[in-house]
Amino acid sequence: MLYNHVNTWPRRGVILAFFMVAGCGFQPLYAPGSIGDAIYNDVRIDAPDTVQGFVLAQRLKERLGHDADLGARLTLSVQMTSQQTAATITSGGDTTRFDVTGTAKWVLSDDIQGEQLTGGGTVNNFTSYSTTGSTVATQTARADAERRLAVMLADQITTQLFLQLEDQ
Repeated sequence: MLYNHVNTWPRRGVILAFFMVAGCGFQPLYAPGSIGDAIYNDVRIDAPDTVQGFVLAQRLKERLGHDADLGARLTLSVQMTSQQTAATITSGGDTTRFDVTGTAKWVLSDDIQGEQLTGGGTVNNFTSYSTTGSTVATQTARADAERRLAVMLADQITTQLFLQLEDQ
């Protein structure tokens, strides 16, 4: 049987990439002793009392731990705004596509110490939806766009939060 050295290159590339990442100080976000592990299940989410706020809070809980509502020592406070604007208008004046833009301002506080732990931050993002279908399809598309926006903002908040905590 002939040895096919061509097929070994993908494996060698994976092994090489592993050693390169390991050599650069890479550490998994939720590894024991990491920042993610230190705050996991210890952050209460204070988000707006809206559908988008609920989706944002649920996504943050996925990333920061679900068990933090009772007895958490940290609070992540988020203020979120969103608006929709016409993105595509036909020559007849009908809007066929909307952009939904959102901004979320956040800050992490220590409830026990009574102090702000991070400088906080602001994240922005947008998504779009089409209005060319039926009324039900348009309403569903709008709700989905708002949900996607909330998830994107939550992911950006989590990224900024961990970067700030890592720098401290």
